[in-house]
Amino acid sequence: MTYMKNVNSVVVATCVIAAAFLAACGGGGGNGSALPGVQAGPSPRPGPSASATPKPTSSPSAKPSPSPTVASQQSPPPPSRYMQDTWYGIHAMQVFDEVNYGPVHNMITQGQAVADGYRYAVVWGPRSGTAGAWHTTNAALVTAYYLPFDTDLSVGDFGNLGHEIDWWQTNHPSWVVYNCHRDGAQTETPATASELSNVVLDFSNPQVVRYQVQLGGAYAEANAYDALAYDIVTLKNNTVLQNGDYGCGVYRGPGLTNFHRLFSGQAGDPAWSSAVAAWAAQSHAYLHALPKPLWLIANNVPQDMQFGDPRETALLANVDIVLDEAGFSQYGNYVDDAALTNIAQWAEYIQSQGEGFLVVDNWAGSSQSPTSAQVGYSMATYLLVKEAAAGLFVAAKDPYGAERWQQSYQALIGAPCAPMTVTGSSVFTRRYSSGFAAVNNDPASSASIALPRNETYVDVQTGRLVPNPLMALPRHGYVLQSIFAGCR
Repeated sequence: MTYMKNVNSVVVATCVIAAAFLAACGGGGGNGSALPGVQAGPSPRPGPSASATPKPTSSPSAKPSPSPTVASQQSPPPPSRYMQDTWYGIHAMQVFDEVNYGPVHNMITQGQAVADGYRYAVVWGPRSGTAGAWHTTNAALVTAYYLPFDTDLSVGDFGNLGHEIDWWQTNHPSWVVYNCHRDGAQTETPATASELSNVVLDFSNPQVVRYQVQLGGAYAEANAYDALAYDIVTLKNNTVLQNGDYGCGVYRGPGLTNFHRLFSGQAGDPAWSSAVAAWAAQSHAYLHALPKPLWLIANNVPQDMQFGDPRETALLANVDIVLDEAGFSQYGNYVDDAALTNIAQWAEYIQSQGEGFLVVDNWAGSSQSPTSAQVGYSMATYLLVKEAAAGLFVAAKDPYGAERWQQSYQALIGAPCAPMTVTGSSVFTRRYSSGFAAVNNDPASSASIALPRNETYVDVQTGRLVPNPLMALPRHGYVLQSIFAGCR
């Protein structure tokens, strides 16, 4: 599984993705009259309900027979403590503000951060010089300091707080994790985590966790960050190499003696998953006890586990915001119906606990910009699961470090009328007070989706009026805005 890696000393060429501005009753682009004005900042909302967010409908089984979504006013959940209220509309997030991809250098300037902070709910991994700038036009925005969860802090980037392997072998040799071969034989080779250069440390050792959180927390507070953004937080050992070697243990005696085995390298290793849960609990408690509490954001992929898995819920109990880097795009692919439903269940659960859920859809490919169809699918799937604490990032090749915000995110679709509805085997819809999200997830067949009666809808990407029924192409998502507001 590919996780976010800090490659801040490389360079990435990017295009800022631009969608045609919305038009109400004509073709795309500048034709026709504009839709109602842009919604800036959080919108007013009804008083919060104490009831939990409704869970998604269970996985479908019948063939698609699309019908109108039932319209009933959905009670908003309480706003999250950890990120701005996303109950109304579409809310973007940003991943890093400077990354190098070989010859391509992506960077958001301090001036751009000042000007565009209003666009985002969360910025993951901004450099220290811009962390404060992002707040200029959005005091509610959350900026998060980057560090991998099971390694030392970064060397060179993000404050240059980490150390090379020689330093560790001299000062804390028993904290360094070493590889075992596939057959379990120990080695004298330090482990690596997901191709990062950071030294892998024994995160099951409370002293290591204290070192990470104290050093990272102090730097974050001194540089206007609101949270720590922990990368590669996975319940599967992230040190496994293609040749089968994996991080397995530490040497507790001088000169690489007295080897102590920590992990088996197996996908379901209970020692690893228990250590991850304990790491999260200790880190979370420390960060929340600071004079200015910091939030714990984890790049974790809940969909790797079946909904309700107790190992995942134990981790989530001590995570404030989850960033799902696999998203609905699956690193350039599409989720099937079962996976879409599983993601929806986790997203609803996380938000019902008052925590945030961030969707990252990286479509890969050869272009710097995702296609219109890919953006439509990402927006629509996001809206299926968005409650009061969810953000969206959509990109293609060389994704991070450049702004990927879309004009269509400004669509005034309102608030959810009801939870996600599943029609047949591959049609997923959700009605909003001024909009409608629809996904035909069938990889081969189009679907006819009946829209609510007596409504006029406009496609937020093209600005064109949408006939009823909506003819949805295979593996396509649609976000529609209605002329009249209300759930009726």
